[in-house]
Amino acid sequence: FDRRSFRALGLWLYRGWGRELLFGAGLGVAVLIVGVGISVALRATVFHGAAEISPDTLLGLVKIAALLLFAAASEELLFRGYAFQRLVDSVGPLWAVLITSALFGVLHLWNPSVTPLSTANTVLAGVLLSLAYLKTRALWLPIGLHWAWNFTMGPVLGLPVSGLNVTPTLFRAESAGPQWLAGGAYGPEGGVLLTAVCVVAILWIARSHKIAPSPAMQEVLK
Repeated sequence: FDRRSFRALGLWLYRGWGRELLFGAGLGVAVLIVGVGISVALRATVFHGAAEISPDTLLGLVKIAALLLFAAASEELLFRGYAFQRLVDSVGPLWAVLITSALFGVLHLWNPSVTPLSTANTVLAGVLLSLAYLKTRALWLPIGLHWAWNFTMGPVLGLPVSGLNVTPTLFRAESAGPQWLAGGAYGPEGGVLLTAVCVVAILWIARSHKIAPSPAMQEVLK
């Protein structure tokens, strides 16, 4: 309708797209490992060792990885795609981030074991993902971050993902501390430890000078 190229959406195979996807995945893994690592150190999360691994388990992990990738890409298209990008143009980045991140939190209100803190953390996650788009003007970085966040939390660490139990898993873990600290049945996203780590990640990505739009995206957005 506005005669823009589809490439302006930021979801095409330009030079550097894979690097952004992998960087986002690395950031997602780092956020979860740090947050859960602190929880384990405080004995608020307890690991019970590795789960039994079989060919069926590995196949299940591949399937759930693909499903989570599809889910992450779909949510990023919905919340950081065309509508968000036009909001950035019309009301500015700040309001666009606030509006879509609030809606991202509302979307998760019907998840099992939801709490006010889990909703606040989901809004913060929306801010982080929005910044990942704004820093690159493409969707690969937020898709990688979103996917790795969920995959690390559920299939790898064996913790609930936004209140949902995902199987199979590589490890077996449970929340043993107060719900406000480690998240309880909602998973790490329901605790203040992930709040703190997410805020640090937001500040880091906002201040980083190493993350910028690729030359290909800069050309498309002229």
